Amino acid sequence: MAKPEATSAGVKLLTLVAIVVAVAGLYLARTVLIPFALAVLFSFLLAPLVRRLERLGLWRLPSVLLVSVLVFAILAGLGYVVAGQVVQFAERLPEYRSAIEQRIESLQAGAGSWFGQATANIQRLSEDLTRKAPATTTAPTADVQPTPVQVVEGPTPPLEMIVEALGPLLGPLATAAIVVIFVIFILVQRQDMRDRLIRLAGEDRVDVTTQAMDDAARRISRYLLMQVAVNASLGVATAIGLSLIGLPNAILWGLLSGALRFIPYIGIWVSALLPITISLAVFPDSWWPPLAVAGLFITLEFVSGNFVEPLLYGGSTGISPLAVLVAAVFWAWLWGPIGLLLSTPLTVCLAVAGKYVPTLSFLDVLLGDRPVLDPPVRLYQRLLAERPDEAEDLAEECLEDHGLMEVYDDLLVPALHLAELDRHRGRLDNDRLIAVQRGMRELLTELADRAEELSGTSVGDPQPMVAAETPPPANLQALCLPARDESDEIVAGMLAQVLTNAGIASRMLPANAMVGEMLDRMAAINPKIVCISAMPPEAMAKARYLCKRVRARFPQTRIIVGFWNQAVDAARIRPHLTSAGADHVVTDLAGALKTVRPSLASRTTPT
Repeated sequence: MAKPEATSAGVKLLTLVAIVVAVAGLYLARTVLIPFALAVLFSFLLAPLVRRLERLGLWRLPSVLLVSVLVFAILAGLGYVVAGQVVQFAERLPEYRSAIEQRIESLQAGAGSWFGQATANIQRLSEDLTRKAPATTTAPTADVQPTPVQVVEGPTPPLEMIVEALGPLLGPLATAAIVVIFVIFILVQRQDMRDRLIRLAGEDRVDVTTQAMDDAARRISRYLLMQVAVNASLGVATAIGLSLIGLPNAILWGLLSGALRFIPYIGIWVSALLPITISLAVFPDSWWPPLAVAGLFITLEFVSGNFVEPLLYGGSTGISPLAVLVAAVFWAWLWGPIGLLLSTPLTVCLAVAGKYVPTLSFLDVLLGDRPVLDPPVRLYQRLLAERPDEAEDLAEECLEDHGLMEVYDDLLVPALHLAELDRHRGRLDNDRLIAVQRGMRELLTELADRAEELSGTSVGDPQPMVAAETPPPANLQALCLPARDESDEIVAGMLAQVLTNAGIASRMLPANAMVGEMLDRMAAINPKIVCISAMPPEAMAKARYLCKRVRARFPQTRIIVGFWNQAVDAARIRPHLTSAGADHVVTDLAGALKTVRPSLASRTTPT
C-alpha cells in the first residue's frame, strides 16, 4: 500500500508536468488560441447587452446580430474620425520632423553647456589624432576610371503592387475576421457551450462547475465593462486637456490613449510618448507646453490608478496586484502584445479554477486577493519572526473595527494557542516560545494604551499581582489564577483586564507562585470568584489539580475554569473539570464575563 507522502509527491509531480505541457501547448498553438481567446474576451463584454435584448423579447440570433451591427457602427465611426485625424497628422509630419530635428540640434549644440563643451573637446581631440597619424605609402596605380553599371527594373505588375501594399495588413485582417466569426458563434451558442463544459467537468459536479463559470463570467464582464468606461472617460479627458493646451489632433491622441490603456502598465505611457514628442515641434520656443502635456498624462494616470480604478474595479477581478503584474509579464512573454492585453482576463479564469478545483487550489493561493492566512496565524507568524511592529499593526487594525475583548478572543488567544500546540508537537523550542510570550506581553501593553486612546476611558493593567503584595486590594471580587505556565498567566491577565473594564474588581496572581502560596493569598483577599486560566492542550491536569485544592480549602468560593479553545466542545470537557470542583467551564473571555456577572449575585448549581 502506497504511503500518503509518496501519493502526495506523485500528485504534485503530475501537476507540475501538466503545467509544463499546458504552457508548451499554449505557446505552440498560439496561432489558433489567440483569436479564440480574443473572441471569448469580446463575448464576455457583449454578452450582457445580448441578454438585455433577449429580456426585451428579441430572439437570440437577432439580438446577437443587432449588437454586432451596433459595435461595427461604433467602430466604423471611430475609424472615420481616426482616418481624418491621421491624414491631417500625415500632412504636417514633415514640418514636425524638421522642427524636432532643430530642437534636438539646439540641445546638442549648446556652447555654454557642459555637454556641448565635452562634445567639442572630443571632436578636436579626434581631429588632432587623425592629423598626427602616419600616412600609409601605397604603390602608384594607373588612373583607371571604373565603368558604372546601372540595373534598370521593369515595371511592377498592378496585382503585385496591390499585394505588396496590403501584405502587412492581411494577417491582422484575417485574425480580425476569425475573431468576429468566433464572437458571433459564441454568443449564439453560449448555452450549448456551457452544457458541453459541464459535461466535460462531470455531471456529478454540476453545482461546482456552474458556480465556477458564473463566477468567472461575472468577474470578467464587470472588469471589462468598467475598463471600457474608465478608458473611454480618460480618453475624452485626454482629448479635452490636449485641446486646451493647444496641441493639434487632440482627438487622435485621446482615442489613442483610450485604446492603449487596455494594455496594462505600458499602454498609457506608449500613448503619451507621441503627443509629448509632437508638442516639442509645435511649440519650439517654449518648454511649458511639452511639460504640460506630460503633466496631463501623469495627473490622469495618478487619479485613475489611485481613485477611479480602485473605486470602480474594487475586488471585482479577485486577483492580487502582484498577480496582475506577474501575469502581464508571463502572457506577454508567451503571446506577445496580445497576451499582455489578455493577461488579466486569463488570470481571472485561472484564479477561478484554483478556487473551485481542489487539484488547482495553489492557483487561488498564488493569484487570489484574499488573505491566505487567518489573522491568528498571521499574528503568530509575526511574533515567531520577532517582528513586533508588524504584530502591533495587525492587532491595532483589528482593534479599530472591534472591541478589546473581541481582539483578545479572536486574535491574541488563538495565536497563543497555536504556539502552545507547536510546543506540544515538538516544533517550537523553549527559547522561541519565550520570544512569542514576550512579544504577546508587549502587545497587551500597546493594545491597552491604544484602547484607552480610542475609548477615552482607563483600561485595566494586564500585569500580575505579586503574590507577596500587602495589603490586598480593597473590594476585590474576582481573582484569576494561571493553571500552569506563562501562557496561562497571559490569558489570565487578559481576563482580569476584561473583568475590570466591566466594573468587576479583578486581579491575577503570577504563574511562578506555588499552589500553597496562591491559596494563602486567596485567604488574605477572600475573593467571591476564582477564575482558573488553562491554555490547552497541556493545562487540563493542572487545572483539575488547582480546582481540587481551591475547592477543598474554600468550599463556598465560586470556581470558573477558562479552557481557552473555542473549537473545543465545552460539554465534552465540562465533566472532567466539574468533577474536580469547578462550577462553570468557559472557552472564551466573552463567555467568562457572561458567567461572572450572574455568579456574583448568588451561587448556582454547577453546569
